[in-house]
Amino acid sequence: MTSNKIIPYIAILSSITFWGVSYISSDLCLNYMQPITLVTLRCIIAAIILLVVWKVKEPNTKIIKKHMPRMFSSGFVGIVCYFIFEFYGIKYTSPAVAAIILAAIPIISLIAQKILGREELNIFKVMGVVISLVGVTLVIGIGVPNINHDGELIGYLCMLGAALSWVVFNYITLPLYNHYTPLTITTFQMVTGAFAIVPIFILSGEPIPIINATVTVNVLFLAVFCSALGILFYMYAFKSLGIVTTTLFINIQPFVTVIASMIVLKEFLSTNQVIGGLLVIGAVYLSSYKKRLYDTKSKDEKTILES
Repeated sequence: MTSNKIIPYIAILSSITFWGVSYISSDLCLNYMQPITLVTLRCIIAAIILLVVWKVKEPNTKIIKKHMPRMFSSGFVGIVCYFIFEFYGIKYTSPAVAAIILAAIPIISLIAQKILGREELNIFKVMGVVISLVGVTLVIGIGVPNINHDGELIGYLCMLGAALSWVVFNYITLPLYNHYTPLTITTFQMVTGAFAIVPIFILSGEPIPIINATVTVNVLFLAVFCSALGILFYMYAFKSLGIVTTTLFINIQPFVTVIASMIVLKEFLSTNQVIGGLLVIGAVYLSSYKKRLYDTKSKDEKTILES
């Protein structure tokens, strides 16, 4: 494998590692501030960093007027909506459970493709959807008392909202790769997110957060490594490897989060949750089995890229 082919894999593995640990950093920050406050800090810092880098690397790049709505909508959905849902999900569940639920993103993407008429379901995909549903059920628990305990139902619904936001974000963003670099796309999406979240933060009335060493280190990690570098690396890999291969790497993320949770937070999953997590991850690989044999890019992706 040449270095040009290795770099996208290094990029996506770096993103997944950052994002896997990000659940732990987010959980620690949420002990001192509310979710929308954390989204605001993360977006503003990341937007400033990306703008500086973008101005240095691509000073002559201009955004075509007709592409502005897509830039703005993808930034709002993929940055603002996703992070708000994710942070509230972590607040009411746990980092490990949140990561496992988000591992079902490729399955949700598959269902969306079927609804839009862009993907046919074969036996592997149908089995993947069913197994994934069983896995998620085991992760969140079957009993109503457990689901309603301490707002857990809210947390699970928020994580589902985060997963749906990321699927929509991918499909809105995809055509932009025909016209702009990952750096330009990521920068404008993050700037959009920063501008959109500020009025939401003001209207939310959330209190000024407690700032200490723990908050400072973890907010900077979330902004610099998880938002700025993480999303930029993901975009680069997404363009090079295609939607199917890239989204499959998301399944490594729960392992990173679970290990980090055990080390940092001393949190451990139940047997049912471990089994459920493995089922979700296995389901995604099963549902993409035939596609991985023949093509790393789905017909859906090619259709969008050609539009």
